[in-house]
Amino acid sequence: MPAAGFARDGLVGIAAFVALAVAYWIIPDPGIHDIIIKTCIFSIFALSLNLLIGYLGLVSFGHAAFFAAGAYVFGLFMQSRLVGAESAWAVPLGLGLGIVVAAALAAVIGAICVRAQTIYFSFLTLAFQMVLYSAILAAVPKIWLIR
Repeated sequence: MPAAGFARDGLVGIAAFVALAVAYWIIPDPGIHDIIIKTCIFSIFALSLNLLIGYLGLVSFGHAAFFAAGAYVFGLFMQSRLVGAESAWAVPLGLGLGIVVAAALAAVIGAICVRAQTIYFSFLTLAFQMVLYSAILAAVPKIWLIR
């Protein structure tokens, strides 16, 4: 895609984000807030997948592993007793921790997978996603016992 098309897509994305942010503060309904937040989260996921497949040409079946790792770490942090849920810093700290863990996981998996080409890249990313999926499933019963 030419640079002009990439810039146009970026401007459309920024305009959509600004429109959703304005709508969030104008509309007082918590149900609408929930929809706007989920729309922003899945839009970021879709944009990153578009960047990976559309612009880089890498077909990844493990893209959701990083999404899941960040969400899982955030959920664990919010359940832990390290920071009380009523604390004003609980959500920003949890989000930051989720981003750091997902980025570290992406750096490790990316360093391994980016050396592979074509179908091998796809299979490696799928394998890492299934490993993370199995690890999360194995950890869930133990975490419920912590409470």
